[in-house]
Order: sequence, then C-alpha cells, then structure tokens
Amino acid sequence: MYNYYRDDWLIDRLAGTAAAAFGHTPCVDLPGGGQAVVTAALDQSHQSCGTAYVPSGEVIAPATDDRPFLYFEGGSIPALYLWTLAGILLISLISVRILGGPFRAMRPYADLFFMGAAFLLLETKNIATFALLGRSPRSGLTPAARTPVPGTSTTTAGPAPTAPVAPS
Repeated sequence: MYNYYRDDWLIDRLAGTAAAAFGHTPCVDLPGGGQAVVTAALDQSHQSCGTAYVPSGEVIAPATDDRPFLYFEGGSIPALYLWTLAGILLISLISVRILGGPFRAMRPYADLFFMGAAFLLLETKNIATFALLGRSPRSGLTPAARTPVPGTSTTTAGPAPTAPVAPS
C-alpha cells in the first residue's frame, strides 16, 4: 500500500493491519512528508526490508465490522464536524423560517419532518454499508461486478492465464 497519509497513527494502523493479516511485521518505507509504502510478503522469508519498522506510538487496532472506518482514530466525533453540523442546522432553520413562514404554521406537518429525518438516517446507514461492501473483492453489487475479467484467475492456485496476442 502506498499513499500520502495525514498522520503517523494512520501509517502505524495500516502496518498493524498488515501484520495482523500476514502474521509478521511488514516493510514500511517512509520517504517523508507523510508518504509511506507498506509491503508484506506471504512468507516472511521472501520479504527483505531496508530497516526494521518501529511504530511511532501506540498502534490502533485494525478496522473491523464493528469499527469499519479506517481513517477514524477513535474516541469522539471531532469538534470541527460538530460545529459544521451545527452551522448547517442553523442555516437550515433560518432558511425554513424565511422561506416557509412561521414555525407555528408548520406544526401540523411535524410528523412528515420526523419521517423525512428517519428516511435520511436509513439512507446514511445504507450508503455506509454499501461503501463497505464495495471495497471487498468480488462482493459486487451487480452480476456484472461478479463476472471475472478475461485473462485473470479467480483462484490463487497459480498465475493467471494469458491470452495470445495477435501480431500487428
């Protein structure tokens, strides 16, 4: 895995995830500036690292079904997100008041508001669930997504067959 990571804890988490998956410490190259390359071989004897990797701090547990968000360090919701949500709510209330009239006139429609809020919560949950399903190999949401790509193998028994190339 290679990418630009904002924080060292994320690099440590990915390295810890690779270590948990492969059963040994992966190679972690840190070119600097938040960049990292995490590599691991199936067999540790086939892996050659330049220097041994040492985590920069406490390693956060790998993402699981109970805590599926890789980029969430844990704890509580960050204050920036809470202030952003509060701002959106305030702007929404002001807009509804200006464009819709007094709130007292909208009281008979309170049940519709709560049904809409419930629908939005369900949709948010569904989007998160489908995003997690879409990241899993071969768990495609449509039959087309489950169809193997020509020239690839769906097993790990050996190299993928190659199609002959016609001369041009």
